[in-house]
Order: sequence, then C-alpha cells, then structure tokens
Amino acid sequence: MNRYAIVLAIALIVVAVLALKPWQLPAPPTQEKPNILLILVDDMGASDPGVTIQGTALTPNIDQLAAEGVQFDRHYADATCRPARAALLTGMNARRVGVPTNMRGVSPEVQTLPELLREAGYQTIHIGKWHLGELLPSAAPDRQGFDTWFGFLSALETRYGTISKPASTYESPYLRTGPDTPVQFSGHMTDLFTARAVDTITDMSSTAKPWFINLWFFAPHSPLQPAARFAKRFPDSEEGRYLALLAQLDASIGAVIDALEQTGQRSNTLVVLASDNGATARHRDSNKPFAGKKEQYLEGGLRTPFILNHPSLTPMHITDPVFISDVAPTLLGYAGISPGESMQGRNLGPLLRGGNVEDVRAYFWDVQTPYYARWGMMNLAEGRLVYMHEGGALVQHWLEEQQRFSPPVSPDNAELESAKTSYEQWRNAIRQVPLIVDNQSGSYRAYSGDSYRRTPGYGMWSMQVPLPVSNAEPVRIYQAGHFELRVASGLIEAEMPGREFSFTTDRTGCHLITLSTVYDWRLRKPEKSRAILRVYLDDEQVHDEDFSISADLRLDDYPPTYVDHDAGELRIYNDFIDTRQVSRYAANVDCPAAEN
Repeated sequence: MNRYAIVLAIALIVVAVLALKPWQLPAPPTQEKPNILLILVDDMGASDPGVTIQGTALTPNIDQLAAEGVQFDRHYADATCRPARAALLTGMNARRVGVPTNMRGVSPEVQTLPELLREAGYQTIHIGKWHLGELLPSAAPDRQGFDTWFGFLSALETRYGTISKPASTYESPYLRTGPDTPVQFSGHMTDLFTARAVDTITDMSSTAKPWFINLWFFAPHSPLQPAARFAKRFPDSEEGRYLALLAQLDASIGAVIDALEQTGQRSNTLVVLASDNGATARHRDSNKPFAGKKEQYLEGGLRTPFILNHPSLTPMHITDPVFISDVAPTLLGYAGISPGESMQGRNLGPLLRGGNVEDVRAYFWDVQTPYYARWGMMNLAEGRLVYMHEGGALVQHWLEEQQRFSPPVSPDNAELESAKTSYEQWRNAIRQVPLIVDNQSGSYRAYSGDSYRRTPGYGMWSMQVPLPVSNAEPVRIYQAGHFELRVASGLIEAEMPGREFSFTTDRTGCHLITLSTVYDWRLRKPEKSRAILRVYLDDEQVHDEDFSISADLRLDDYPPTYVDHDAGELRIYNDFIDTRQVSRYAANVDCPAAEN
C-alpha cells in the first residue's frame, strides 16, 4: 500500500478511536496568528453542495462548514480555472497578472498570498493541482511562495508522467514532490491529497509557527473516476459517477477537518472553501438556477460556493457580491497582515462583523486570442451582466432577484454600445504592462518589472516605440536573449524568438514602430505550436507572417529591456494589435532626438 494511503487509513482509525475516549490531544503551542486552510475545488457548480441555493448532492461535511460558518451567496470566481487561481493567489484581476493572455504564470515580481504569509512567519505548503505554469521552473509553487509542495503542475501529466503524452487520471496518478520529476503513486488522487494534508496537519501540531495549507483538489473535474468504494453508492451513469466524485471529495474534506480537531488545532484554524469556476453542466445541472456554465461569463459559469469557517465567526449568509480576487486580502486581513499595494481585491472583514465594504461598480473577465474572444462585464451599478459569445453576439442578464433566473436577452443598441465602450476602456488599461524605468543606464534607458508580461514568447505581446528611422547611427531596443530591434538609415531589422526579418523605408523623422506577436504553445499537440508576427510603421502594416515554434525557444530568464535614448517612450501590451488598433494604443509619436 502507498505511504499516503497508509497515513489516511491510520488517520481514520485515530478519528474513530478518539471518538470513544473522554480525552483530547494536548493543545498546540500558543501562536499569535491563525492557521489558514484554503481548500479549492475544481469545477463545482453553485448548486452542487447540498447547503447551497438549490443543492441536491449529498455533501454533509461541506454543508456543516457552511452552516457553522459564513456563507457568501454571491461569490464570483471566473469561467475557467487558471485565471481564477491567479486572482485567488494575487488578489488582482487575473488579466492584470497577464492570465490568460500570457500563459507563463504569475510574474516573479507579483506578490502572492503565500509570499506575504511566509514573510509574516507562516510555513506555507501547497498540496494538489497547480495549473499556474507548467513549462517554466519560475512559475512553479516553490518559486511563488510555498516552502514545500506536492501534486501536479498540469493535469495532463498525471496519466503518463509527461506532457508529451497528455492525459489526466485520478487512478494511480503521476505526481510531483516539489520540483522533482513526476512519480507514479498507487491509489486515488483525492485520497493521496487527503493523506498528505492529514499528514501535514499532524506534523504542524507540534510547532508554534502558524501555517498556511493551500489544498487544491482536482475533484469533481473530469475524468469521472471516483474510487470504487464511492462509485458503488451511486448509479452507474455520468451523473452517478459525478455524484460519487462529489461524495468522495466531501468525505476527504471531512477527514481533513477531523485531523484539525484531533490535533487540537481546529480552534485556531481558519478554514476556507471555494470553487474556481462553475460546473461544465455536462453531467448534471450543477449551476441551477443560473444560466451559463464553465467557459461562459454568465452566472452559471462564474458563481461558485465560497465559505469561511472559524469558531470565532458568527454563522451568517452574506448576499453582497464578492469576487475571488477578494479572498487573498481577506485572509491576510484576518491574520493581521497588510495586503500590500498590488492587491486590488477588498478585505471582506467588515462584512463578517455586519459592516460594509467598498462597492464594486463593475468587474470584467475576458479571454482574447487571434482565434477567438469572449468577455463578460458585471455592471453592479446598473444591475446587469453582459456576456459576449465567441461568435461576437452579446447577451445581457439582469441581476435583480426576480429576473436573475430568466434566460439571457439581447441588449438594445444603446446598452450594446455602452457595454462595448466600457469593456474596451478596461481592456486597453489592463493590457498595458506597468514598467519600471531607469534613465541612468549610459546611452540607454533600462525597463524592468513584470517580467512575464514584459517579455515576448508566450501568449499575446505587443511593443510600441517611436523611433528616428533615418538616423545614420543605429537606434536599438533589445532584451538580451529575447528580441532586438535595430533602425538606421531607413533599414529596420528585428530578431524575435524563432524569427528574424528586415525591411526598408524611405520615410524620415520620427515614426511609431509596433511589433505584435502571439506565441501559441500547444500542450496537447506541441508539434502544432505556432507564432504570429506583425509589424507596423505608424498605421501601415509592413510585415505579417506565422511560423512554427519549438521548445528550445522557451527561455526562463528576464533581463531588463534596453531602449536607446534617441527613441521615445516604450509601451508594452499583452494584446495582439491589428491595423485598426494601432492608433488606439499609440501615444504621441515623440522622439527625444527630434526635439534637440
């Protein structure tokens, strides 16, 4: 039997024995800050837990957490898991972090929840799914604030131990212990994660150091592979297997809570439960009564369970709309730690005491590539949710209680234009990469900060810079190992990851040059990974191509971006700019040398 299965079996026996004894384990050493157990489940719909709106599944342990804790009835996460996880750990809208347009992960400069907790003296442990960067070491949990971790970077490596044969499984999965290569474990994935969590909680009971356990289960995400002991309790159907996965997940959550109780840590542990996005609704109507499902920016795709439970909290329902980016500031506030300047989410602490928090007037979600686009806007000031389908059609859903459960309707022209304008303004602002500039670097300005978003080679990336195109002396913009742009006497040359190009112009003076790229890395079919490159001189497109890319182009170093002092101000966006958008993004075309 696998070590972690043995640990789980022992833990369950201990629970049964202690239930018969009139004594408890000694309390842990006194500590000033609460432990935090953050449980994130995968693809659980708003009505999956029995305790929620129209819940019908048998989830007694989740139901008890909710009944004895604070239940947020209007929690909005995201429509897919990667951006939800980015927002959860950073306290920012995922698009500000660059997810999902930039698929590296979370930039090293972005402060994460575990990093801030570790700085405050916490021991930080990640267990389970990650999905916030599987291709680069700097995106892994041990580089994002976790002291130790156990689980997988991508579910696609769990069946065969490599992404080169992408497939996921719960049964005898390949998992990682820290940065080590995946190793196959015997048993069911949910049991393995539960055993590791119980083991860790037991180990932590002997230290006065507070801890943060980030327990991210894969269940009830497909494939529908519940353990046999749960599968036999439900019909042999898709819905039955899904319900069995939920029941197994619920039992695991119960075992972890029992471990807190039996080690004397329950009274000083804040337990958090949330889901990353709505359910797929393929197996049962897990999102009812809300319209929409996973991958759709409607309530069914966005609205998920969110529970806080601690003995000091008064049980209550909170109906104020809250967002997954509020979680990190709230947990930090509960631990008495400042969230820092980068976190944009709200500390929901006042709501727990019957007070109020600052209203959010509008919240946006989107995913944008050259091949498809979806976006959603929740306009809380006007009480509506607008969602754009891949085909470009907009639908609108009113958020008033009496209309919430009705099918979405098409907005009228005025509402349509208002929504589009609001979204475009938000998109333009959030796609721009904040840069730190040092003007004292010899003949160059050095730009740093937000490494993942600043560097080309993943997702959508565009650079704009005004340059003198007719100077005899070369003007350069470069990031060593990643790209270089050289302009002299009308000759414009550039090197990008996997490509070089050049062209000439007879123009003189200062002109805006735009490089716009998409690097589309395919995990399932890496041989189909391709890039698109476009170049503009002012509003004229002067170069356009797409080409295949390979793994040797993936670099995990992020030196400064250097810009010749003869060039104008550099701007970088996580967006792919077409001909109609160049002037929209461009600032004043201004070259310093032209002023002298």
